Amino acid sequence: MKIGAFLLLIILSNYSIAQNVNYLGYYSKINQAELLINKYDNDSALVVYETAFNSYPNHFYKDLHNACLCYIKTNKLDKAEILAEELVLHGYELNDFEKDSVFTPLIRSQHWKAFINSYTRLRNKYTETLNPHFRNKIYEMFLKDQGVALSKKICFQDSIFYYQAVELEKVFSQYGFPGCMINKDTLNTKMHILIRHYFGLVNRAKSNSEMLKESCYRSMDFNKINLKQIIDNGLYKGLILPQTYVGMISHWDNSNPYGDLCVKVDFDQEKTTLFLNLSPEKINAVNKNRVAIGLPKITFTNPDVLNTTWYSEYPFAEIKKMLLACEACITETKYINLIVNEEIKASDHFKANPKLKGFILPDLSGINCKFLNGIKNYFKNAKSVE
Repeated sequence: MKIGAFLLLIILSNYSIAQNVNYLGYYSKINQAELLINKYDNDSALVVYETAFNSYPNHFYKDLHNACLCYIKTNKLDKAEILAEELVLHGYELNDFEKDSVFTPLIRSQHWKAFINSYTRLRNKYTETLNPHFRNKIYEMFLKDQGVALSKKICFQDSIFYYQAVELEKVFSQYGFPGCMINKDTLNTKMHILIRHYFGLVNRAKSNSEMLKESCYRSMDFNKINLKQIIDNGLYKGLILPQTYVGMISHWDNSNPYGDLCVKVDFDQEKTTLFLNLSPEKINAVNKNRVAIGLPKITFTNPDVLNTTWYSEYPFAEIKKMLLACEACITETKYINLIVNEEIKASDHFKANPKLKGFILPDLSGINCKFLNGIKNYFKNAKSVE
């Protein structure tokens, strides 16, 4: 009885810690680890991952996956096996390992037998955490969402998005905010879409007061829906990644408080820089917002942020040579087409980099604009250069 009570105390203590820890520090450390992976410094990345995992109870599956690969690439297969077991507790199945060649060194090692011996028990332990009632409810709501999304009647769509948000808040109140977003789970995308559609409605209404005068919007009271606070709590408790959070709540937000990302491609200095296309005072405010949810600041002085993208290997020399050699390019459009084709090649090459193969890294898909500086010097045959 005493041992049982002691174990229960430990479990409750760990649960309490997970509920009360603020995860902004975790997100910051993961940002550091991913930058180190892009520098091919897997040993240093592992130091950061180990610190993060030891300091915070909740671990996102992508982080466990990346740390596991770092162990494999540094030939620490005993530790890779331990993380492979934890990945099973985060939704991975045997097939996820067997179909991905990056796990081959682990599978061929003596440590794989220990994994196989533990797999069924771990998989059962994971499936026991899945609440069928909660999952069925989300699936039902998602099917309804997708059904109305096909409708061309925007007012009708928005009515469903609103009342589904009311229902979603009730579901979260009944079952608690789900832990599935730290796992590899098909439910994540469905829940993301439900939340994103609601906040898209909120943000459109915020920027267009005339919209609320239409009959179908008059009964909507966004102040009565507490979904934003629930999701904020999920972020701070380590249940939602910052990038996912922004994707949910910033849909159709013209004043995006976390900033629209832009890239400056400087052909004079052969340098790419990520920046926010805002006035200095607004940049400071946006960066405060970013730091407050665990995203890195965006300034001209932190170029490392782009290292997780193909822009870090921008093909300046190849593009310059191609542009200067193009005698048939007599319009800016033809020159731009050459640049785009070369950029696609560079992007594909970056994705195929064997040193980064298998890692789950941020792609900064939120980049919304690109400025080419000094490019006009290479449009030698263009009849007009802007």
